[in-house]
Amino acid sequence: MHPVFQPSVIPTYSSTPMPEYRHLPFKTPHPYMDEGGHSYKQELPKVDSFDEQSWQQCDTYLHAIDLFNQGYWWEAHELLKQVCYCVGRESQIGSFLEAVIQIAAGELKSFMQEKQGAQALIERGLSGLKAPQPVFLGIDVEAFRNAVSSCHNAAENVFPRIKLVL
Repeated sequence: MHPVFQPSVIPTYSSTPMPEYRHLPFKTPHPYMDEGGHSYKQELPKVDSFDEQSWQQCDTYLHAIDLFNQGYWWEAHELLKQVCYCVGRESQIGSFLEAVIQIAAGELKSFMQEKQGAQALIERGLSGLKAPQPVFLGIDVEAFRNAVSSCHNAAENVFPRIKLVL
């Protein structure tokens, strides 16, 4: 089963290649812990600097957005957590990224047909998607919120994407 995305075409933001497969917990090898994992023995990137002015220079963040947009939600949430560790989970940026992480986890659950868990995670993510301005870290917050909501009120297996405002 392959996800259908809305919109169907979107640019990529990072030159980092996609993993060999999208990790589906309990269905595919754990990327970092299993010998057959696509990132076995690799370490997650450490993010040294990230803020509202320099997000465009953070390849970890840009790659996380690409991963989200291609349905690699587990991988996207892992990279976004690395950015959160850099800025602090309780900071404004950290709280916003935690909301995106919740949405990514919800999209993964939805794809895996775990509807109840998906709905709870997506609702939690949407309620936490608060930003000091309409476009935050390149994300048009209202457009993303609407895309997430409309995809989950639409047909099965339709997933939102994040189009960054550069």
